[in-house]
Amino acid sequence: MVKYFLLLITPLVFISASVPQPPAPVEQGIITYAVMYPKLTPEMRKLYTVLPLQMTVTFRYHMMCSEVSTSASYSKTIINARNKDIAIIAHVSNRKILVQRPGLDPSQPHPKVFIEKTDDTTTIAGYLCKKAKVTTLYLDNTTEQTEIWYCDYLGSPDFCYELNFEGLHGMLMRYTVKQGNIEQEYTAIKVEPKEINKSFFDLPTSGYEVLTDRQFMHLMSK
Repeated sequence: MVKYFLLLITPLVFISASVPQPPAPVEQGIITYAVMYPKLTPEMRKLYTVLPLQMTVTFRYHMMCSEVSTSASYSKTIINARNKDIAIIAHVSNRKILVQRPGLDPSQPHPKVFIEKTDDTTTIAGYLCKKAKVTTLYLDNTTEQTEIWYCDYLGSPDFCYELNFEGLHGMLMRYTVKQGNIEQEYTAIKVEPKEINKSFFDLPTSGYEVLTDRQFMHLMSK
């Protein structure tokens, strides 16, 4: 009887051991993105030399910082995924600027985003990514559809909120952003897991001109 019982349970143990385990989360590191502009108008191509061609994202647990440089400016955006606060450190036209934006205000109108997760997967920069289809309903009732690829074991589960993709978890690895008439396509090309010192996310305490979000946007639109 004992031998018969062992024969019954042995296949079950074997099957359980063969189930693939999810990857271990990567909570700290640096991701490099290539930035492309697939739909530049002839007028906008004249500005190509001042558009960023690369972005670096440094992340540590719930903190994330993106850095972008051009021939005319530098900006560093620090995001706290825990309380949703955002700070922008920028060097523009020989001015050193600091902008601090509190967490998203639910009382203010925002575009509505509808996310459809799919079973499609691909590998980007060596990491398994999942595809989601996104429909955005803007305040003027126009809609836009796009596809994004994300890795749910890179970074904090809450990072996607910053681009209004709150239903997703992890780090965006390929996505498109529209800023005015410019469409930017971001694709991760390198991921470097490494320990990040928490002081990397400290804000400057002096030497910077503090602007409101509106003042900064007005400056950048000139």
